[in-house]
Amino acid sequence: MSHRASALREIQREIQSHLSRVRLSESDGSSESDADDGEGSTRTRYDEKDLNTARRRASASSVSSWEEEVSSRSENARARGASQRGVDRGNASTTKGNFRVRVDAGMEVRLRRAELRKVDVELKLAKSFEQVELARRALEEAVNIHKMYELEFEEASEEFEREQELVYEELDRRERESRAEQMAAAQAAAVVRAEEHRREADASFKRGNMSEAEQFYSHAIAELEVSGIVLVEPSHLWLRVNRATVLFMLGHVHEALAECELVLKVDSGHIRALLRAAQCCLNLSELQRAQRYLEFVSLSPNAQPSELKEALAQKSALNRAFVEQHKVSGNESYRNKDYVGARDSYSSALDYLDAMHLSDSIKVKVGLLTNRAAALMMLGNPLQAMEDCHETLALDPLHIKAQVRLSRCLLLLGQFEEACTEAREVFNKDASTSEQKSEAKQVIDDVQSTQQLIDTHSKLLVKMEETGHEESVDDLERTLRALDEVSVICPHAAIVKTLRAEALRLKRDTYAASQLVCRLGDLDVRGLCVRARIAFDLANVSDCLESLQPLIPALELYAGREASHLIALDGSQPPEEVIKQIPNPASLLQILEQVSQISELKDAGKVAYIRGDYAQAESLYFDALKLCKDSDLLQALFLSNICACAHAMEDYINALASAGAACALAPKYAKAHARLAAIYTELDMVNEAQQIYECLLDMDLSHDEREKVHTYLVTIRDRVKAELPANWRKLLGVGAKPSKDELKKKYRQLALSHHPDKVVRGGSSESLINARAAVSSRLFNLINDAYNVLSDDNFVIKWENARVRAQYKCSHPCQDSVWRRAPFAEANSTRF
Repeated sequence: MSHRASALREIQREIQSHLSRVRLSESDGSSESDADDGEGSTRTRYDEKDLNTARRRASASSVSSWEEEVSSRSENARARGASQRGVDRGNASTTKGNFRVRVDAGMEVRLRRAELRKVDVELKLAKSFEQVELARRALEEAVNIHKMYELEFEEASEEFEREQELVYEELDRRERESRAEQMAAAQAAAVVRAEEHRREADASFKRGNMSEAEQFYSHAIAELEVSGIVLVEPSHLWLRVNRATVLFMLGHVHEALAECELVLKVDSGHIRALLRAAQCCLNLSELQRAQRYLEFVSLSPNAQPSELKEALAQKSALNRAFVEQHKVSGNESYRNKDYVGARDSYSSALDYLDAMHLSDSIKVKVGLLTNRAAALMMLGNPLQAMEDCHETLALDPLHIKAQVRLSRCLLLLGQFEEACTEAREVFNKDASTSEQKSEAKQVIDDVQSTQQLIDTHSKLLVKMEETGHEESVDDLERTLRALDEVSVICPHAAIVKTLRAEALRLKRDTYAASQLVCRLGDLDVRGLCVRARIAFDLANVSDCLESLQPLIPALELYAGREASHLIALDGSQPPEEVIKQIPNPASLLQILEQVSQISELKDAGKVAYIRGDYAQAESLYFDALKLCKDSDLLQALFLSNICACAHAMEDYINALASAGAACALAPKYAKAHARLAAIYTELDMVNEAQQIYECLLDMDLSHDEREKVHTYLVTIRDRVKAELPANWRKLLGVGAKPSKDELKKKYRQLALSHHPDKVVRGGSSESLINARAAVSSRLFNLINDAYNVLSDDNFVIKWENARVRAQYKCSHPCQDSVWRRAPFAEANSTRF
């Protein structure tokens, strides 16, 4: 830039010298030049305009291009000037030439002036660029200096903050130390004052001034707490324990308990605090908390003997409180007719009473036992109530209320003589109140009326059993109503249960009768007889033998056998006395003989069946069937077993006959129905199988059995929808391609065996004959249908095609090619 500025200055000097020479030459010209001033001024204005345009161009162009343009124009101006001067000299002689020279000179002057002004402007512009560059460099340097000063300022600020924090920390430390010193001094003074208050409180406690002692203990605790001392030292805890003791003696139990709990939060094993807290909880009837505190004291290894002794005394008081609490709760429950709650409360009170010996424990226990006996009687447990009454009388033989309740328990249990004895003793005692005598008289009257009803209807039932007048429905109904009235008075009497079971059995309600005599331990001789007869009617051979087992010696004696080896029933009664109590011993002896033979045949048939000798098993079951004429259920049981044997030998016609007869004899016998359904399923008699399975769902089945029946029903219904025809060949027991003669021979054999006119088979009862007659008609029709189909070749082809189509539908229920097991297919095979 300096070099260019110097070049421009040199050009400016040349232009100025040239202009000066032009002015000198123009001064000699004519006045025409003056006349051109107007035009020159006008041109000067145009030159100024050109100058402004040049300025704008100069500002828009770069400095380098402008310099080149100035240089070129300067050289051109010099050349034109030189040439013009030459021309002017040559033509100066003429006016026209002079005029042109003057015009050219004026233009040249104006051009030179414009160029001079342009050079001046360019010089100023160059100078401005230099100043701008200098300013930019100065600005950059100033920015760098500013950044440097900013960094220095930040470092100084951080250092200042660090130093200030150190100053503040030092000030805080000094302040804390000052406060600590002040606190230590204040706490030392507070400790001294608290010690003085403690001594004054101890002195007041010894004088018996509890209010003053509590105030001093409170002041001591307050002095320590206000001074900021945490009460965790043993001496501090003792202040709270002592204050709790004083508060308890003043009757402020809740505040005393709160003080003890504050101590226990710091030291959970503080023995005195535990004892004092237990005492407060006991006073507040919070017995469970008191028990927990005392258990802590008993288990603590730091407890002194005196403290353990005090804990033992508090446990006695606690147990007494528990007993009283449960007693009150039991009385309240009894008044509200919550006898279960009353029984439980009295039992809990007795448990606490037995856990700790009290001075008046016998008196309290007698009252609790009597009350529990009353609750047990209301709950229908006279046996347990009687035990409580016996225990009460053992503790207090003169307790009349327990004796009255004992007589009532004996009446409920059917022990009429003992009940009358106890009631008469109460009635004859002078110490008995009028209410107790009235209750005893009521027991005596109930015993007499109950005994009279039992004797009357017992004889009536024995007469019905011996004469076989089971059809006396009116007498049975009257007997049952009378026994129901007796059951209200003595519901747990074994004789009443026995009589009601006997009446229900004669009424043919065998299942209800069995529920009354289900246990052997509660039964007498007559009860065992009734249970044996009911078990025989229900085809329960094992229960029948079990019931007859204690009566076998007496029955053998009745049969005239040697009685030397006979054993008395329960070791108490000889067979001669037992035989007198058996109603209708002849029929019972017959049942015993039948059941013994039936049991032997049944066991032998079971062994033969397991061995695989189905024919032998079937023969043994037929022999047992002949002995069961008096029990439809027993006949149904052996017919079901015969069906199983025939099914195993693939004798489907006889299996259907036996199973159908069993179902007719025992409509609720599930096993016979299940076997009948299985045979129908195997013979592809799907409609009949579906009907039997649906009947099974209405019977008393277990959960697993019911699920199996549902599963079978699903498959059977699919086969019913497919319209699967029966398997007539399997029904008749012929092969796949039987000859005409073979088929005809088989048909005649089966038709003759199962003709309805020839149903007396096996020497069974009339009920079995009727059942076989109904089944034989159905079987005879099936045999005819099977023969009609198989004896005609056209029918055989249609029947086989129908079976193939149905089997295909069963195998493809959704037109899917899937393999599955057919639960009821032949031999349980798999098919596609």
